[in-house]
Amino acid sequence: MDALGEAMFLCEGLQLVRANNLGRFMLGLEEGFDSIDLLGSRHFVWTEKDRAYFDLRWPSAFRIELDVEHSDGHRFHAKLKFSMSPAGQALLQITDITEQRFRQAALLDREAHYRKLTALAQEGIATVKDGVIVDANARFLSLVGVERPDQIIGDRIESLGFRKLG
Repeated sequence: MDALGEAMFLCEGLQLVRANNLGRFMLGLEEGFDSIDLLGSRHFVWTEKDRAYFDLRWPSAFRIELDVEHSDGHRFHAKLKFSMSPAGQALLQITDITEQRFRQAALLDREAHYRKLTALAQEGIATVKDGVIVDANARFLSLVGVERPDQIIGDRIESLGFRKLG
């Protein structure tokens, strides 16, 4: 398990009984740690919704996102992937997705800011990718004579009669 580049845990039922080096590091565990109860340990922060999903999916293979807590109290957001064996054991893979979540939130904030700017603009603005309209502000809709974005989104820009000058 130590050769793998992810935090890995071997589970017997709902007990984490072995971990690779990265898994022990991620949770702040000593080598030879006592088993950890997946549902009762403070390391895994279960919401009621997460627990209901877990109860529904266990013991099949599945993925879930949870807050996970290191022994020092530091929390991080993680993706947990369970792979089950016919013998009743599970392999639990944990990936820290805190940075991924942060970048996703920043991207959504930038997108919301862009939408506000284009909505307020006096100019007609359309976003075009590979020659296809993917978004347009109200002024652009007015200029091309349509009322709703869905009337032109997905159309090729050339279909609106625009052509490159010069």
